Amino acid sequence: MKYVKKLTKIALGSLTLSAIGLWSGVSLAAPVQELRLAQEAFTESYASNVPVSGRILVGVVYASPNLSGNLAVRVPKVDLDQPICLKVHSRDGSYSSENEYRMAAAAEAELYSVEYPSKHTDVLDKLSADEMAMVAVPGSCEQSNSIQQVYLSYRGEEPGGKVYVFANSGRSDVFMQLQLDSGNQNHRCQAIKQGVRTGYDTLCEIDPALLRDGTNAITLVRRQAGRMLPPVKFELVY
Repeated sequence: MKYVKKLTKIALGSLTLSAIGLWSGVSLAAPVQELRLAQEAFTESYASNVPVSGRILVGVVYASPNLSGNLAVRVPKVDLDQPICLKVHSRDGSYSSENEYRMAAAAEAELYSVEYPSKHTDVLDKLSADEMAMVAVPGSCEQSNSIQQVYLSYRGEEPGGKVYVFANSGRSDVFMQLQLDSGNQNHRCQAIKQGVRTGYDTLCEIDPALLRDGTNAITLVRRQAGRMLPPVKFELVY
């Protein structure tokens, strides 16, 4: 598992950057890279009255033990002309954002800091690890309703964190299957019971050490009143 060694310790709204390295102690030779907004306007919403989200998969996030305002996305080598859609949702549903990004330039770096000029940094900085979901997918946001591939998003830069998959259960029991070379590894997901859960209500935990470079096949299996619901399959590209 590759961890971020250093990102500039700044609030979410700042655009200043520092070098990015690896916790192995080897600094990246490539210049600092950033996912820049594809449009001039930044789209976000913060309101008390919000509808219940209809999406099952809401986020896939590496959460550092000590969360900070640093946001990043690990992007493999892709076509620079292809946008990346990043959606952010708070667990209580009061905050959401949806924006398209483009990589500033070709580089060897795979971890890109995110340009995120939010007007609500005071709110976002206080959200705990299970209170903020991020999902980064290749392609435009218009095409992202049917999620097939996901890039790993990051909150914070310290090792020893966990990867969380956030989902809406629809009042079902949720299990997660991670496809490994030795076969599927099953995980029982946990229902989030505290606080308001309009944005999502379930989290599944993945040991980062299990992730392999390339494609990681993940399936969310749901069971309701003894009946199996359609599975949700996606690829975590790492």
